[in-house]
Amino acid sequence: MSRYLWLLALPFAAFMVSCGSANESEDANWAAAPTITLPDSLPVLDSIPKPSELAGYAWTNAEKALKEQNCEEEACSKISWHWFTLNPEANQRLHDSVLAFNWYYLTGIAGAREQDLDSIGATFFGEAKKDIPLGEEIRGWSEENSVWPAATTKETFTLGGWIFFFNGGAHGNYASHLENFDASTGSHLKLNNIVAEPYNLFALGEQIFRKQKGIAEGMNLSDAGFTFKEDVFYLPETFGILPEGLLFIYAPYEVASYSEGEQYLLIPYSLFAKELTTSYQYLAQ
Repeated sequence: MSRYLWLLALPFAAFMVSCGSANESEDANWAAAPTITLPDSLPVLDSIPKPSELAGYAWTNAEKALKEQNCEEEACSKISWHWFTLNPEANQRLHDSVLAFNWYYLTGIAGAREQDLDSIGATFFGEAKKDIPLGEEIRGWSEENSVWPAATTKETFTLGGWIFFFNGGAHGNYASHLENFDASTGSHLKLNNIVAEPYNLFALGEQIFRKQKGIAEGMNLSDAGFTFKEDVFYLPETFGILPEGLLFIYAPYEVASYSEGEQYLLIPYSLFAKELTTSYQYLAQ
């Protein structure tokens, strides 16, 4: 489905955003970046947090599921959405910004809202019927779309997202997402808002990645089964601001096989406190 092209393009886009702006001087600085002594124990996450409550925030959860009619069970297509709405009385600007992002992420359509889900589902079912191959077992398409509050700090709000879709083939595809907002203004936050020179995190990120994956220093990442382009480590575009550090997520197929799933990398603030921008120095305190 064409509306998934943006999702499938994330790994390549992440690489270009992370590495494309680097110049030769930055390459040299990265290569010469000194290693630091990592603590014996580092925090590890293998999923996006899903807290039932967050101090200072209130929200309402909702969901909607549609199933194709007049079909055999295995051949019936299904689509569902799970979302939340922040209490607008607490912060109208954050509420509006999160609401707009949620619905674009859930549907791929700018300006979509709950009242549009029935027509979106009908379009989904229509596309599914057109794409049934002849001579093969008929399996319905399926799609799940979710967003939820994931984490907050003194000045940030982070949501988590997950999309799964099956439209034929050996297995479905999925990807997680993290989106960060300024808690006061509702503005979207990028990595360079938090870290003065994001490129400086690459060497530290690789150290932690190698330690957690048991990859010896000097060993090629490809020899350990990872598929970084040109065997060069990078940080993905998808990241979240958590109380304990920055969480980066590599999508399936981005740096490892589908069977290995998503790859999570948490970099504690204490290890790069000097790299934080002035406004976010509090994260390391």
